[in-house]
Amino acid sequence: MIPSDLLRYKIDYKNNKIFPILCSLDNKNTDYQISKKIIEIFDECYNKKYNKEILNYMIKLLEQSEKDYKLVRGLYSILEKKCVFNSVFVNEKNIDSQNFNIPKETIKELTPMSIRRMIFDESALNNIAITEDKRKEILKRVSDKLETNIETTIKLMWSDLEENTIINGYNSLEPLTLLSLYNLSLIQTLLFNCLKMDIRINSNKSIGSLWKEILREIKRLGLMYWLEIDPNGSNDIICTVEGALNIIKLTEKYGNSIAKLVPLILKANNWSIKADILRVTSSGNRTIYNFEITEQSHSDKISSNTIKKIEDESQPIDDENKNNTISYDSNIEKIFAKKFELFNTGWKIDREPEPLITKFRTAFISDFILTKHENKILVEIIGFWTREYLERKIQKISQIIENYDNDNFYLILIINSENLAMYETNQDYSFSNIKNRSNVLIISYKNENISFKEIIPFLKTIERKYIDKNFEKKIDKNNVLLSIEEIFKEFNKSVNTKISLEDLNETLKLSQEKLYTNFDLKEILENNFEFKSVVEKKLRLKELIMVKDTIFKETFIREICGGLKEYRKIKNLKDVCDFLSSKKISEKIHIDLLIFMGFKIDWNGLDYSESKISYIH
Repeated sequence: MIPSDLLRYKIDYKNNKIFPILCSLDNKNTDYQISKKIIEIFDECYNKKYNKEILNYMIKLLEQSEKDYKLVRGLYSILEKKCVFNSVFVNEKNIDSQNFNIPKETIKELTPMSIRRMIFDESALNNIAITEDKRKEILKRVSDKLETNIETTIKLMWSDLEENTIINGYNSLEPLTLLSLYNLSLIQTLLFNCLKMDIRINSNKSIGSLWKEILREIKRLGLMYWLEIDPNGSNDIICTVEGALNIIKLTEKYGNSIAKLVPLILKANNWSIKADILRVTSSGNRTIYNFEITEQSHSDKISSNTIKKIEDESQPIDDENKNNTISYDSNIEKIFAKKFELFNTGWKIDREPEPLITKFRTAFISDFILTKHENKILVEIIGFWTREYLERKIQKISQIIENYDNDNFYLILIINSENLAMYETNQDYSFSNIKNRSNVLIISYKNENISFKEIIPFLKTIERKYIDKNFEKKIDKNNVLLSIEEIFKEFNKSVNTKISLEDLNETLKLSQEKLYTNFDLKEILENNFEFKSVVEKKLRLKELIMVKDTIFKETFIREICGGLKEYRKIKNLKDVCDFLSSKKISEKIHIDLLIFMGFKIDWNGLDYSESKISYIH
């Protein structure tokens, strides 16, 4: 942020709008040249160890040559905050670069205050210096003790005054980066007198994580907020943040807090800000102006990539792949995510989705969301927290369920076993309201061990419900069965010995134009038992056999079975698998096919060559 008196803005009195005068991020305009010159001044002062007095003098010369005083001073104030100014005593390097003729051993023991004390002590011993000669005499005696000259002693004596400090720490910026920071600071400074701000964000990455970061900061800053769905039908979430409730007693306290949210908002790929800004005229009149800015309308002046780059550079990075990894609030969340992926359920898992709005217009952001087709399941993991926190959490979840209770809303609540026992004992309204719903699964975990024994069946139930509902609703079942029968008929006429369910599914889609895009025959067979029984009947009539996700001709199965029984080279399971592979049978169904044909496998570890096989029926 920059001082309020350096704010550059323009007012559209006709439309009652206010807007900061932002710099274009273009390396061919005047703003870029000014930014470059200021950076060069700082670089020179840092490298040559010029003090702040010289730095300010060089900036004043630049102000005189340029027309825009506020721009020069604004850019200067941003760079100044990124510098560390210290006395030349901070380290030996600075002393050497200033060419102070003083032994290093001596300088290590000194500070500007200690030198002043030496001079005052010497003055007290030799009476106060009331003449220039007496002054030089006292300074000479102190300089002799320091083994240096009078000029150096005077410099060191006042080296801790602000105008005498030098830049001890400084990371130079690119001109465009400085202009980006300046534009950000202008927006923040304009918001110092903000009464209310509406925020919208969108992101390619976890939108919930970004909302959670913003809402946490709002709470930390002590601001009031509420959420609502855009009434214009875009379904975007609008977060309204309030500043001072009374414009008569307005201070910059609330506006300053609101301004601190801007860098977080700019992290989003797509964002917009609307605010009410109070300005006081020279005559004392108070007027509220509208301020609006979006990423799309000002992408040439506000670069979210630049802001993010600046943030990344300002923080130490332990892992070079940090930006590509998902961060978790707790270890139990990480364990759940990794374990869920291992089950290969077909459900997509995402971290911290978009917020849901409670009936009191606050936000709830679940730890995960599972999605498949049109189904969405929120997953919330509740660890070991204080009783008060847990009660608030359960109450908020209860409000969400009341707000979003419909056929497509599901929730998995994973609670620490000790906390679950407490809920079961107390049985308050909020927990009972959650527990007694069929679309909510509540399980417990202990010692960071989450069981999926109940989770997988819960997912299967939702899939089955969805397929039953949409299979009847979206397609003509009789037409599909007729097409399947026709495909079986053509398959029997062909020289092919097998067909996968995946190929059958694609053939069905070509023959049935009205089939929805996500139509999945394998999934329907797994979840719709009535339809599966009809298909199996048609398979038997056509002398076809389905093993796992592959359909074989019955004659081919008999041929394979007979071949295995007569094949003399077969000594173990590895030989059998080699034989099946020679018949172009996929390795993933070898075991299922062998069991179907009546073979028994005597396993000896995981080594196929050590496992024996025999025919039992």
